[in-house]
Amino acid sequence: MLASADGIAAGGYESNTSGVLVKVESSDPDAVFELVINNATWGTVRANTRTPIPLSPYESYSIRPVATSDQQIDFDDGMRTVILYPGNVYALTWKSEPV
Repeated sequence: MLASADGIAAGGYESNTSGVLVKVESSDPDAVFELVINNATWGTVRANTRTPIPLSPYESYSIRPVATSDQQIDFDDGMRTVILYPGNVYALTWKSEPV
């Protein structure tokens, strides 16, 4: 379970004390995005869902979503960089709109 001032999410297989909560806000509830962490695909996240990602502390992570659908989407796909320490949880949110 990960918690921050922006929300709480449960799930995952790892038990790190640090991590991020990722959310891509979209008016299309069926939109799916790939999540890229340090230039490697981590997995997918569904629109409007907070996804907990436990990560190891004492590391720097560059995180960004990538659209996976054929639908034309305008969204902020900017990379966000976080440095985690034990117990840190960052809430990262991107916004997406169909074109």
